[in-house]
Amino acid sequence: MLSLDNREIGFLDYNFDNIMRNLIATEIHLRDLTSGREQGHDSCCRKHLLFIENELGEAQSHSAVIKPELFKVFKKLEGKVIDLRKNLSTVEITDAINRVREIRKGMEQINPEYDTSNCVSCAGVEKKVEKLLNSKPESPAQKRKTYKGDKVNNVNTKLSIGGNGMLSGKEVGYIAGGNFLGKGVDMLAAYVDTSMASAAKPVFERPSTWISILGGLGLTIVGLKYVKDPNYALASTVCGTNLLTNVVDYAQEALVTETMGLGMPMALRVAPMIPNGHVGGRPFAGQ
Repeated sequence: MLSLDNREIGFLDYNFDNIMRNLIATEIHLRDLTSGREQGHDSCCRKHLLFIENELGEAQSHSAVIKPELFKVFKKLEGKVIDLRKNLSTVEITDAINRVREIRKGMEQINPEYDTSNCVSCAGVEKKVEKLLNSKPESPAQKRKTYKGDKVNNVNTKLSIGGNGMLSGKEVGYIAGGNFLGKGVDMLAAYVDTSMASAAKPVFERPSTWISILGGLGLTIVGLKYVKDPNYALASTVCGTNLLTNVVDYAQEALVTETMGLGMPMALRVAPMIPNGHVGGRPFAGQ
């Protein structure tokens, strides 16, 4: 036959398990409620809270016999449950959930088996959720993570995207500005070629080629590393990468020039016209 102490311990464990079950059930039901709930929508929560009150009352009786130090703990938690039940209709849902969790944490502290504060996975998730709830919406100027191999470095955000995954109208404007600036640099480079009589030279002997390549690299690096304002950094980077795309045209022209053995730009390589109307020495059809 079990001793009195063993029987009381068994009853106390039974009370504890029932309290935890109904606290979890109460929190789940509260999550399903809306802030505009009507009368009766939270009746199920009241039922669970009332059941918890009863179990806490029994736990006080059993703990007084074998663990008197827990009597005051159960009594205090019972008062919190009663207060929440009686005022549930006027308490905001989020506040009600937090109060249920506070009661659950009180129960967990006296039973290590249920203490989630020692759970590595739960603690990590709770800290991340708390950080997200307490953090302010990120602005484009806040930090982002860049991955280099196995290293993660925090740097100032240069190319920013709104929190909803969409570019803002302001960012689109700076992107367009960067593209137009790139076109302006192209026009300036072409003017330099004309002024220096270099337009007919091989591609890598023209000043415009190196203006595009070096200017593109410079603007891209400056935008990514040195410009503090994220919008100007965005425009600078877009302009630089725009200029760097000219490298594809330069490479194609150099390849074709070398293959054909021609020493002039593709734009100037046209078949010669001869007086008899032939093009390249071949008569038109019908001649």
